[in-house]
Amino acid sequence: MAVSDRITVLKDGNLVGTYPTNEMSTRQLGMLMTGQAFDYNIREPWQGDAARKVLEVRQLSRVGEYRDISFSLGAGEIVSIIGLLGAGRTELCLSLFGMTHPDSGEIRIDGQTVQLRSNRDALR
Repeated sequence: MAVSDRITVLKDGNLVGTYPTNEMSTRQLGMLMTGQAFDYNIREPWQGDAARKVLEVRQLSRVGEYRDISFSLGAGEIVSIIGLLGAGRTELCLSLFGMTHPDSGEIRIDGQTVQLRSNRDALR
């Protein structure tokens, strides 16, 4: 909103409208985009132990889909997996959720190597 003069909103592939940015709030924008009103509350920073690794992915690969993916996630951290269409992000997430099996590498939860055979395994 700080770098635009006008905002064009599309919802479900349809044009909702174009609006001057200086007449738009983030609350109004959210409503136009989703049809729902959101309340934005600032929370206190999480005071947990981010040094404790709850998820570790080490050199995870699946031939033709993704290769040599490694990252770790500390307690209370949030990760986002993004990339261009065809970059392998969906395929990686399918493996992290137990829907497909990597060809090599390791997934560790709370320090223990896991073999996710299904999405139910991943949720547990």
